[in-house]
Amino acid sequence: MLKGYTNTAAKYTGLFLKSVAKFSLQALVSLILGFLFVWDMPRISRGISSLATSRLAPVYNEVAPMLLVFGQLFGKALQVQAQIAVVNTALTAAGMWLLAIPGIGLLSLFVFLCSFIPIMGCIISTVPIGFVALTEYGFVKLAMVIVMVAMVHFVEAYALNPAIYSAHLKLHPLMVLSVLLIAEHNLGVWGLLLAVPSTVFALD
Repeated sequence: MLKGYTNTAAKYTGLFLKSVAKFSLQALVSLILGFLFVWDMPRISRGISSLATSRLAPVYNEVAPMLLVFGQLFGKALQVQAQIAVVNTALTAAGMWLLAIPGIGLLSLFVFLCSFIPIMGCIISTVPIGFVALTEYGFVKLAMVIVMVAMVHFVEAYALNPAIYSAHLKLHPLMVLSVLLIAEHNLGVWGLLLAVPSTVFALD
């Protein structure tokens, strides 16, 4: 029986590590592509602006203002996510301090970076904290860490996100919460990233 549990644990651990590796690779590729895009931004901007005097001028004049507005809204959404990441990191650091988890500084930095990843970021950032708790103190401390992270995630998802998004993007907190829940259920991570700016754009 013990062998069966061990094999099951090894199987699910392998699947989890495979998922984390795949997600990390996608994030790395996205960062590289984003860097190249920003690096070449002046030439891209000149090329797009040249469409205003081309045969596609009517389409450009119709679409460009809407894309500009959406880009500004998406930028505001990223600024809001940065504020949420700071608060989330502070709450998690306070929880680790209360639980006497060593290495708070490095773990808090990891939590901050993962806070920009909706849903999966919470899970990924919990892994090293849980590992430290397990190796230093045992399963009881690991359970306490999981409860602490769940409480922080609950506050972030149902209090911070709606309140901060509504303050910056002028949406009612209940509407923000509803939009995030529906978008995450239907579109996953991309839905969480684009839901609020898309809603504000549609209402405007």
